[in-house]
Amino acid sequence: MGKKKSVPATSISFPVSSDPFRVAGLATLIAECDSGKYPDISYQVSEEASEVVFTSPDVHKALMEIYNAIGEEYFDVSGRNAVAKNEGFYYDRKSDRFVRYPKVNTVGYAALIRDSRPIAKADSVKMDKMPPELMAKVKEFTTRENLPIPKNTFYLDDRNTCVPAMEDFNIDPGNSPCIFCGRSFKKTYETKCSSPLLGGSSAGLLLYRV
Repeated sequence: MGKKKSVPATSISFPVSSDPFRVAGLATLIAECDSGKYPDISYQVSEEASEVVFTSPDVHKALMEIYNAIGEEYFDVSGRNAVAKNEGFYYDRKSDRFVRYPKVNTVGYAALIRDSRPIAKADSVKMDKMPPELMAKVKEFTTRENLPIPKNTFYLDDRNTCVPAMEDFNIDPGNSPCIFCGRSFKKTYETKCSSPLLGGSSAGLLLYRV
């Protein structure tokens, strides 16, 4: 008998709080929902104004999309020089072509708290383990485009990102308490500190604009 497929959670609620970090994170999340960029997620304030409930066919996926989109505003910023050079590139295996992009840096407050190296948005391969046929394509492309060959890591199917990686979590009902909202879910994890985004790969879910 096959393994039963899990059904995505369709809602999650956040209590209204006086904590400035939680307020900022919740306000940012609401602003993104109001932007119209994410039609699959909506929210509703409870009658007592004690909590905000977010709903979506897959609320976990929707929250991660918003988290990464907001994170890119501060962790993946391209300056004028980077845009002009447009030196970054990755290989799209599906379309069998190279895609160029301007390299990114972390700016402002985010630059002070980032403690993780860039990671792949999709996939990557170490240069010393790259298949010969792909290496031949990379060399031909860099020669034609007058670009330097990557030294350590080569990205596949999408560019790299400096947005702190989110550890695995599961918002289905369970016995693991969340330090932000106080409710229990199937799987949560503790941040290295109480401020959202601090702590690199162990940063919390809430993300706010500064």
